[in-house]
Formats: sequence, structure tokens, C-alpha cells
Amino acid sequence: MKKIITASGKFGPYDSVEVLEDRYRVDGPSDLPFTVVGQGKITDAVDGDFPPPPYVAPEVMEAPAPTKEQLMAELAALTAKIQALL
Repeated sequence: MKKIITASGKFGPYDSVEVLEDRYRVDGPSDLPFTVVGQGKITDAVDGDFPPPPYVAPEVMEAPAPTKEQLMAELAALTAKIQALL
């Protein structure tokens, strides 16, 4: 992992950093123009350079309660199965 250190701050971590004429290209398609971040040096990122991303609990979607019609259809299907067993 790499990081970029400029007068504007520390940027990263990145898998790859490419220095172009007027910007850094990080992790493929993302660009950091020198006019925004400034020019600096590229070094290896170490543990503690960046805080871990915040944990976001997954959102659990509850199934809506079945309608009366759905329950009646299930009851009819189960009743037919029971009758077939007798």
C-alpha cells in the first residue's frame, strides 16, 4: 500500500500511485490534480497512518407480513397435501 504526503496532508492508502505531468493517478481511474493536493512524496503506508473505516451495520429488511389472501392460499395448499396423504 502507498500513501502520498504533501503540504495539504496525507492521502491514501492506495494500491498503486502513478505520477503524471499534472496529477497523481491512484488505483487506476482516480486522479488527484497537483492544483488540489499539491506535489509531494510517495511512500509506503504503514499501520496507523489512516484510521480504519467506520463500521456500518448491514441494514436488515424484514419481509412484510403476509396478507389474508396469501395465508388462505397457503392453508388451502396445506389442506390439499394433507388430504392427499389420507
